[in-house]
Amino acid sequence: MFKKLALLPLLLMACAPWVSQVNQGPRLVVSSFSRGVAWAYGRNVYVLQGPRYELEKVTLPAPVSGLAWWKEDLYASLPASSWVLKVQGVSDVRPLGRARALSANLVYLDNGDVLTPEGNLTAYRFPGFIQDVLSVDQTDFVLADEKLWKLDKGVASLVRKSNGPHLVAVPGGVETALVPTVQVQNKRFTLEGQTAFLKTLDGTLLKSWKLDQQRECNWGVVYDQVMLVCKDGFFQRFDLELNAVGSAL
Repeated sequence: MFKKLALLPLLLMACAPWVSQVNQGPRLVVSSFSRGVAWAYGRNVYVLQGPRYELEKVTLPAPVSGLAWWKEDLYASLPASSWVLKVQGVSDVRPLGRARALSANLVYLDNGDVLTPEGNLTAYRFPGFIQDVLSVDQTDFVLADEKLWKLDKGVASLVRKSNGPHLVAVPGGVETALVPTVQVQNKRFTLEGQTAFLKTLDGTLLKSWKLDQQRECNWGVVYDQVMLVCKDGFFQRFDLELNAVGSAL
């Protein structure tokens, strides 16, 4: 099902300039939770939720800088309007500021402030460029200016210098990776160029799968399936042996 979201477009046109430190042009943004995965590029947001996995496309009034599932509802940040809004269902528009990124726990603003989803200011500050954010339970891990930070109990602690632009959830925390990567049940799924690889944790190759054309993509995980999602709306579901299941757009 495809639809447009007509949300106060005239007000949006009258807002602050669209040029932002948030993004140097559109980028692919992905957010997963236990029952679904969403991804955005520019103004388009794509949503897949189990068990039916029917693709829904929502076109927002301005480009998206972040996506997050809050209490199983999907929210998107629109820095041009200083809004964070609910993508599906009953409208919920929160004037939280020009957000660079969202996580399951926090909102990261362009001026370096970090807020709760309710709009309360936290003790954290991140004035630099944010490459990636990943929530593990109630803890956020932030990749900013090539450094990995852990946010816990009001303190941002430097974990280490990053060796890649992507965060990967692993038992006990996160790791960084050079290419889009997810780890599920002691296996790693990586996307290297236009080829998806399934590997053991020691790097042994188990299987590969190749895209039919050049696309910018990343990974999501829903239930016991791994999703390859791409900025043009293409997606492919895999089982944990990298066998393609279901259908792709």
